[in-house]
Amino acid sequence: MSKEKKTKEQKKLEKQARAAKPFISAWGYVGYSVLWFIPVLGWLIWFFNLFSKKTNKRSYARSKVCGAIFLFLLLAFLVGGLFLAVALDVSPAITEFCLENEIFKGFIEAKGA
Repeated sequence: MSKEKKTKEQKKLEKQARAAKPFISAWGYVGYSVLWFIPVLGWLIWFFNLFSKKTNKRSYARSKVCGAIFLFLLLAFLVGGLFLAVALDVSPAITEFCLENEIFKGFIEAKGA
């Protein structure tokens, strides 16, 4: 039995049929968010949803990736700013706070503060 080639019309109809399927409900999104917080297992499910054939799951998983990238960049920016403030001694109060709490301890010791 050989596979028949799908015509453009058949492909178009299949695409429309997939698009006609119902969207994920609001509680479905909440459920996925909770599920993805489970270490390892949730992350694997999240990773497989990135490549899901269901557009809703795929888009929601990609939005979470974008959110994680945004938070990572924000954190890197804040930590970098704090590091530069200590390195350039912009504010003695910030440097004093970092000394008291041993933040960037090795760097401050190497700098000789």
